[in-house]
Amino acid sequence: MDFINYKISVITATFNSQATIKQTLDSVSSQNYLNIEHIIVDGKSNDNTLKIIESYKPIYEAKNIKLIISSKKDLGIYDAFNRGIELSSGDLIGFLNSDDFFSNNNILSIINWAFNKPGNKKVETISANLEYIDSRYQIIRKLQGRNISKKDFKKGFHPAHPTFYARKEIFNKYGKFDLSYKIAGDYELMLRLLVKHNINNLYINDNFVKMKIGGVSNQNLKNIYEANVECFRAWKENHLAISPLFIFIKPLKKIKEINFIKYIKYMISKTEGGGS
Repeated sequence: MDFINYKISVITATFNSQATIKQTLDSVSSQNYLNIEHIIVDGKSNDNTLKIIESYKPIYEAKNIKLIISSKKDLGIYDAFNRGIELSSGDLIGFLNSDDFFSNNNILSIINWAFNKPGNKKVETISANLEYIDSRYQIIRKLQGRNISKKDFKKGFHPAHPTFYARKEIFNKYGKFDLSYKIAGDYELMLRLLVKHNINNLYINDNFVKMKIGGVSNQNLKNIYEANVECFRAWKENHLAISPLFIFIKPLKKIKEINFIKYIKYMISKTEGGGS
């Protein structure tokens, strides 16, 4: 089979992201891969987010990166992601949050290589490792990936969504994000694809993304609990058997991944800074 330089669509949802979007844009524009489409789906920001994005147009044009900007009110991040999928023209689709960035400038090249990997089964999705970092870029938590199985999902393990890339045809065939999920829509999507439909996922033992700590699903104990309730619901709605204890088992898995000394320092700094 000939090696293909797939068009990769990177979708970023933004809303009042002026403090972080520049690093995300730098991260995409510094990639050494040459067939990129970056889709910014903005929720009608009222700060300088859109102005910053517009200022990157010459940089993107010089790198021959297609930049698509859509700004209008949405129903939340999963609605924004779905709009990004609809706007995309790429062969491969992934999501990079507006306060996250690629670990190095070779990530999209690695992703393209992975989808070209020969084997008995066609690679339909891929996933990798992720690092949570604080405002000082200290690693708070490492998400180490693995080759996915149904048993892994039952034990509370799942791919880190910002490292998850899929062929566009997969979304066309099996659907996009379910908007009835407010926190765990990415989990439900991956459960549906990898477990219910047994999509062939290739794990790459490399760190793809650095994610700023403080996402919606991890902001407080209430959100963590609600996210796990939604994850449990995802099993039921996809007609997959799971124990009710899953709601409590899944958070326990995170404990061994956290650097507690750095996490405590991070929480103290948040308190001293008034939660900013």
